[in-house]
Amino acid sequence: MRKAHDIEEGRSEAARCTIAPVPCIGGEYRSYRGVAQPFPAHSHEHYVVGLVTQGARRLVWNDQPHLLEPGDLFVFNPGDVHGCQQQGSGLLAFESLTFSADFAEGIRLRGPRTRSADAVALFRAVIDNLNAAGETVEGSETRASGAVPAKTSDRKANVPASPETRRPASMEAVRKSALALLSFLAETDSPDADAAGTPAAAGSVLGPTATPILDDPAGRTFRHLAGNLANPSRLHQIAQRETLSDAALIRAYRRRFRITPMQHLASLRIERACKLLADGMEPAAVAAETGFADQAHLTREFKRREGLTPGSYRRQLVAAGECSKGDGTSPARKDGVS
Repeated sequence: MRKAHDIEEGRSEAARCTIAPVPCIGGEYRSYRGVAQPFPAHSHEHYVVGLVTQGARRLVWNDQPHLLEPGDLFVFNPGDVHGCQQQGSGLLAFESLTFSADFAEGIRLRGPRTRSADAVALFRAVIDNLNAAGETVEGSETRASGAVPAKTSDRKANVPASPETRRPASMEAVRKSALALLSFLAETDSPDADAAGTPAAAGSVLGPTATPILDDPAGRTFRHLAGNLANPSRLHQIAQRETLSDAALIRAYRRRFRITPMQHLASLRIERACKLLADGMEPAAVAAETGFADQAHLTREFKRREGLTPGSYRRQLVAAGECSKGDGTSPARKDGVS
């Protein structure tokens, strides 16, 4: 076993990300270790619940600053805009689960963070049930140059086993424990306000939690971007159609979605890229399909937001035996799921 100071000083070590699809919740399990990179502002079409185990992060969630520390459970609804950067010298480690909007039935969760012992215990119960669902397999690693993993427990990160070794009864336990976690985290007050008392930020998604996309400049811009990922109009052209200046359009869009149009376009492209990669498409073809200049451009943007390369993401899903063949959908990422 390596000593802590060896790990902190061994700059040749690399960040690791393990991913496995969890079809019974319409999402994924992820484990990150030794992460130093910042994550830019983005949003998802799915729910995210995760537990920070090492390192501190300055989180900006729906324009509000928060500090994430070990022991914090972070909670993001579909459409919540979030980004974070390292706080202090400790590198980030966390485990997370994503849930489809269909699985969660469009509920609104209390976010963006909680230290509730009950919530943490419910989250751990889902992970324990995943590990009990079959023989666990060692997670694939992705390596980011120059990053150093934070000191973790001696056991290697486990991810759920492939479908051939999963036990149906245990996967039902995963589903039930996931529902228990979401039920505990569900808001009990008005769904029109988030934990900080500001309007719910669900308008950036197309799914059960989405507010209607209004027929106004922000709504029309969103519909144009979402429907033309590979070849959208330039921002100036969109602003001209709306008889607005570029700055006025950006302000209107941020008021609605808490993110700029171009930031949102990048986020939507990565969401789509994840679905195509999960369906088995090669990264070069994904780049062309989603509007990136080439595979290298896709790889840079994908790694900025997801923490691993598109090729590694695809390989891990294939290794888990969940890469769909022929029907155009992935068990882990169907429409409205990412």
